[in-house]
Amino acid sequence: TVNNSAIEKLAGDKSWVSSMTPDLLLQLRNSWAGHFLTPTPSANTYSLSGKLTAPSHQTTREDTRNRILISTDESVVNDEAIQALTKDETLFHRGGKLVHIVRDSPHDGIERPAGAPRILPIKSASVRERLTDVARFVELDNNGIERPTHPPKWCYDAIMARGAWSEFRLLSAVVTAPVLRTDGTILSVPGYDARLGLFLDTQGVTFPVIERPTHKNALKAITRLSDLVSDFPFKKPEHRSAWLAFLLTPLARFAFDGPAPLFLVDANVRGSGKTLLCDLVGLIVTGREMPRMNNPENDSEARKRITAVAVNGDSLCLIDNVKGYLGCPSLDAALTATSWKDRLLGKTEIVEFPLKATWCATGNNVVLKADTSRRVCHSRLESTLENPEQRDGFAHENLKAYVLQNRSKLLADALNVLAAYCLAGRPKQALPPWGSFEGWSDLVRQAIVWCGHPDPGATRTELVNSSDSEAIALRDIIEGWSELDPDHFGLTSSEIIAKLEQNLTQHERIRGAFLELCPTKDARQLPSAGSLGKKLGQLKGRVVSGQFIDKRLNRKKSSAWFVDRQTAGDAGDKFHSPTHGNEGNTYRKEHETSPAAPASPAKSPDEQLEF
Repeated sequence: TVNNSAIEKLAGDKSWVSSMTPDLLLQLRNSWAGHFLTPTPSANTYSLSGKLTAPSHQTTREDTRNRILISTDESVVNDEAIQALTKDETLFHRGGKLVHIVRDSPHDGIERPAGAPRILPIKSASVRERLTDVARFVELDNNGIERPTHPPKWCYDAIMARGAWSEFRLLSAVVTAPVLRTDGTILSVPGYDARLGLFLDTQGVTFPVIERPTHKNALKAITRLSDLVSDFPFKKPEHRSAWLAFLLTPLARFAFDGPAPLFLVDANVRGSGKTLLCDLVGLIVTGREMPRMNNPENDSEARKRITAVAVNGDSLCLIDNVKGYLGCPSLDAALTATSWKDRLLGKTEIVEFPLKATWCATGNNVVLKADTSRRVCHSRLESTLENPEQRDGFAHENLKAYVLQNRSKLLADALNVLAAYCLAGRPKQALPPWGSFEGWSDLVRQAIVWCGHPDPGATRTELVNSSDSEAIALRDIIEGWSELDPDHFGLTSSEIIAKLEQNLTQHERIRGAFLELCPTKDARQLPSAGSLGKKLGQLKGRVVSGQFIDKRLNRKKSSAWFVDRQTAGDAGDKFHSPTHGNEGNTYRKEHETSPAAPASPAKSPDEQLEF
């Protein structure tokens, strides 16, 4: 009560005043925004509880709080305090933490729309304050008379440290629109859903979902959704299907087990509508544009931002305007995980939270790292215009405004596609498997094909072939190898570096490939022989265009790299396999007789294995 009075005094400062509805004020109560944004004062005003009160009159309330007697039996006192806290319906547990729902945006590298809900672990001071809302703490003085007192520090510290919260409801995520349940039904009643551990806040929006949609209903619904993006220059129908899969995924995210792929929207030219396509999904699913972040510069930065997404329970996240390459070990791990464990920023504590976000990314001609490409569902835009942002004649001149105005109908269409597919018994469409994403594929991907649209998974093969930066670099090395090693005797790592440094105007293609595979602090500086040898060792045996890199001992008994063909029946130079018996360890081209080499002094093992 004291804290609320202080906050209301602060709110009297006109610099904190903002017009706001009482419903939104009530939703914002547990966030900083709720503390410092109150309706403009008038004859009547809204208190922080959202109740209409007279500006100069304070009402009293009947004290129905639990009575807790402070004693030395701390476990009993703590149990009573926790039992009292369960009366606070805004408290939940998640990831071993007591949490609540707030509507502010922290500085954690994720740019969230104003008012977007997120999940926040509650702090000790807030537990103490909440305890005074639900319990009346008393102690006995020397005369045995009860006197009111504050919750003792040892009590709320112990509550915070318990880590097991069976008394509180589990909160998996907060959703702002109906979603599909695992049994094919739709969660549409606002509030807490115990089956999924979700809190649904529709913000007063009604969604006209058909109770038992049929295949015919689904066909009409997906046609309307497809028509919504008819003005975008999708390269192929499969790329439009990938966008439809993107839209359906967050609505089906809690209806299947396992992860979902990242949805990449890239284009051949700026201004094609990449980010708009992503924001349309955000507007339909949440009523807001996408939460977004920049492409992380390194794996450590990516890990921190993924942790922020997991801790806050974000359902959507856009990696916007990717320049160059997309992918790193942390992102690869997040895309194939349903939970995330990491150290909180600035703390030594390791936490683990559910990770149910639907990831997307945008950019022009994005190149994916090798392991990321198989985790991506691709929507490609290809415009023939030099400045596509200047074109006109769209079906909807202001597409965002149209989507917001028709959001309830568009979201209902998306849900009807999923629900109809489930009611039909989830008929299989004989699609090729997609490893790591079987649950998503069996629901979202199958539903789209069931409605007569192309397989959104078909974009993956093309993307892997064109966007695997490691494969591209390896292809450049293999195809340019004969320029470095025209005699085909093989080159050590040191010899490769020396040849590239001898003439900086030659071998540009293969030099760029090595810099791509082994980046250095100075983008123009070649890697060390050790780094190059280690990377070639990782690529050894990987077939590109029927050829691969291998290693053998050269005439000097040093490890040398060479290019071999996949099968002996292919045309071109072929090399013998290494022999380790009396035939010697020297490689030679087939049908070539090598002159006897003079005896060399014995080398140490380190000298023989030169990298």
